[in-house]
Amino acid sequence: MRNEDAHDFLEILPALVTTTKQRLLRSDDGVASSELEDLSGRVGWVLLCLRNGAFEGLDGNILSVVQSFSDDLKRMVKHPNTQ
Repeated sequence: MRNEDAHDFLEILPALVTTTKQRLLRSDDGVASSELEDLSGRVGWVLLCLRNGAFEGLDGNILSVVQSFSDDLKRMVKHPNTQ
């Protein structure tokens, strides 16, 4: 990934996380457990990449936002009927 692409990705990541959280919480029909598990795994992978220094110039807030989202998703997978 080029530095410009990585910077753009990191810049939009907090907004993407916020929007995704809002949509998950407002979902009237719920979200299939397999979809939550898949999303949790993908967010976990991004978190691992962030922790391993895959992106230069990482803002600590970004890591915190992704960590929080990962924790929320893990809770949702473990306890699917609670918010």
